[in-house]
Amino acid sequence: MSYEEEASFVAKCFEAYENEGFAKLFWTPYGDHAQYKNQPFEVISRQTTEDYDRCVLPVWRIKIRDGEEISAYPEEIVLSEMINNGYRLEN
Repeated sequence: MSYEEEASFVAKCFEAYENEGFAKLFWTPYGDHAQYKNQPFEVISRQTTEDYDRCVLPVWRIKIRDGEEISAYPEEIVLSEMINNGYRLEN
């Protein structure tokens, strides 16, 4: 994939997830940030290639209710991806 094709793909991924919408509560299948599970959050911004390699995007910067800012992947804040990674709706 060329640089332009990869950049276009990442932009489309961001748009698709943002159009789907974000969950109300943070969840993670990973050990990092487990203390924030089931905490409300707000999306602050998209992360960029200044922050991450393009191959790991899309990633968003979010603010947890207590004011902590962290980076979040789709499987942590987009309900369909959360479910695909083990989140249960009864959580």
